[in-house]
Amino acid sequence: MSGDHSKLWPIEKAVSIALLGVVPATLLFSNLVLDNIFALLVVAHFHWGLEACAVDYIRPVIFGPVIPKLAIGLLYAISALTLGSLLYYNHTCIGIGCTFNTLWSIKN
Repeated sequence: MSGDHSKLWPIEKAVSIALLGVVPATLLFSNLVLDNIFALLVVAHFHWGLEACAVDYIRPVIFGPVIPKLAIGLLYAISALTLGSLLYYNHTCIGIGCTFNTLWSIKN
């Protein structure tokens, strides 16, 4: 499971920086394009972070060759399901930005 991640690192940093603008833009100017960009960037950001944790802590030396591959496979499945669910929600319901705005406007 080792490899050269030097090409992915700048992309991860660019996604992190892009989230600084996309999150407030999605909340302020909610539309389908921003909702989809938000969903894609958030899922990618969380996926890469959790993948780094899985690679660092679920090592083949400790767990054998099968469990680390299962963990990474499960992470990919969960990330794909999460992205698919968010995109489905954006296209069939009110979207992520409108949902946050609706929750924010709820009064006691």
